[in-house]
Amino acid sequence: MCNSSAGGSERAEITYDPVNPDTAMIGRRTTGWLVFGAVLILLTVSALLAGVAFAVVGMVALAL
Repeated sequence: MCNSSAGGSERAEITYDPVNPDTAMIGRRTTGWLVFGAVLILLTVSALLAGVAFAVVGMVALAL
């Protein structure tokens, strides 16, 4: 059992490798995957918006 004065959740998932019990992980690294997914989505959307902006500027330049 692990106690902390900083608080936290009442329940935590702790996994370990039975072959190497010294290696333990707390949680499933969900926060990291969520942050990675959010950054990936933002980069994709910004790249698509930049492409649309360049296409619109190019069409306007051709029309002039």
